[in-house]
Amino acid sequence: MKIINICWSPDGRTTAVCNKDDLITFIDVRSHRSNAEEQFKFEVNEISWNNDWDLFFLTSGQGSIDLLSYPGLKLQYTLNAHPANFICIEFDPKRKTLPLVVRTPGQYFGRSRASLY
Repeated sequence: MKIINICWSPDGRTTAVCNKDDLITFIDVRSHRSNAEEQFKFEVNEISWNNDWDLFFLTSGQGSIDLLSYPGLKLQYTLNAHPANFICIEFDPKRKTLPLVVRTPGQYFGRSRASLY
């Protein structure tokens, strides 16, 4: 299994691991056991929780950002934000913006920023 992404939950008790087959596994770091797995039918590039730990974000190869409830992992919203791959997502510590990095043809990295208000 080739891991392409890993992130910590805000409370540090869970890690989310995404492999190249777009399977995300949520692991309890104390017991080292899987809490849940979610298979996606599209290219998952980056994963992250929000700072309040009630939403789970993932970026796709189709230029969208999916917002899932956490821990239920139910789709809440899809933001079709760019025609190219999103390859990075991170939250502003002040929770005001969501910096994004995209890969576009002819330009390896482009930068975007989405307001959370």
